[in-house]
Amino acid sequence: MLSWVEHPSAIQLLLSISNRFRTAGIRKQAEESVAALAERKNWTIDELSDRTIPSAGFDDSQMQTLDFGPRQFTAKLDAELDITLLNEEGKPIKSLPEPRQTDDEAKAKAAKKQLSAAKKEVDVVVKHQKPRLYEAMCTRRSWSFADFDQFLHRHPIVRHLCTRLVWATVQRQTGMSAPPTEAGMSAPPKQMKQTFRPLGDGTFTDANDEPVTLGDDDAICLAHGSLVSADVAKKWNQHLADYEIAPLFEQFREGGGFELTDELKRETSIEQFHGYLIEAFKLRGRLTKLGYTRGSTEDGGWFSTYIKRIPSLKLTATIEFSGNPLPEQNRTVALHNLHFTRTAADGESTYASGSLPLGEISSVLLSECFNDLRSVAAEGSGYDGDWEKKVAM
Repeated sequence: MLSWVEHPSAIQLLLSISNRFRTAGIRKQAEESVAALAERKNWTIDELSDRTIPSAGFDDSQMQTLDFGPRQFTAKLDAELDITLLNEEGKPIKSLPEPRQTDDEAKAKAAKKQLSAAKKEVDVVVKHQKPRLYEAMCTRRSWSFADFDQFLHRHPIVRHLCTRLVWATVQRQTGMSAPPTEAGMSAPPKQMKQTFRPLGDGTFTDANDEPVTLGDDDAICLAHGSLVSADVAKKWNQHLADYEIAPLFEQFREGGGFELTDELKRETSIEQFHGYLIEAFKLRGRLTKLGYTRGSTEDGGWFSTYIKRIPSLKLTATIEFSGNPLPEQNRTVALHNLHFTRTAADGESTYASGSLPLGEISSVLLSECFNDLRSVAAEGSGYDGDWEKKVAM
């Protein structure tokens, strides 16, 4: 039903279900509906995602009119994604007033519903677009400048998310970025030309506060610490701090990412935090915030994995631990490893076919998932040589 509702909110909900819904059967059906919808519109799924982001009723100036008949009020979306109300004189007011006798009561009632719906839709857009932009960083997706400018940079809501991120230009490829391989590795990327951040006035700046000019031949992607020098990463972190910008998510983590040596490229898992102890509920809470969900239940009602799906690469990142029964208990558990598997047609990880060599995983995705594991390990009590004795089974 959602795939035939010609409304951005319906399409975005369908996309969300296809990417992150826990029940495999429902998720698969949503994926099929998304693919059919994109085909009907002659768009890629990424283009469908970009071109159907709701605006919550705001125009290019991030304003909309609330009509009371004889009187009109204005709702304006600010950089903090809060809605400010203005009266007819353009002065701020805390809330819409009760209608006067001279007002159109029906229109006033509709205007209040319009405002309430706009507030909810802004929240939903942010909820859906934050993980989508994060995945775009991990998968190294690129946009043509025209698409970036029209559907993200000038979107009434998403433009404010863009200002909280650092972007980069790369040399444009024919047909844009090459599609990822089955293992999730993109074709060798072109050299980054420059990094920049969109400003609230529609211009762009670099980390040194110098203006940046973008052209039609530029391709745009999200920057990441594994793709820039330590000096560039440091400058951007300082820039964001100086201007009190709260990043939408971390792009230049302190401590860097995962160093993939030639020897480790052949390994199929990261075992660096094997034997680190943590309480089960702390593990669940931290990984849930990072976008992971509980893995499949094994014999005896136990589960021992948390997974994060990367739909566009058909990959699943898995953090394995000593396990916990259902219903869950706040027992002491031990971390085991991080590994990656291909995602099967039914949306489940094909773990039986074996974990992928780390050398086949993109540097950004590998660094991000490694930092997830490292942050979880930091929540616990650290490594314990007797961990097997301290983990209740």
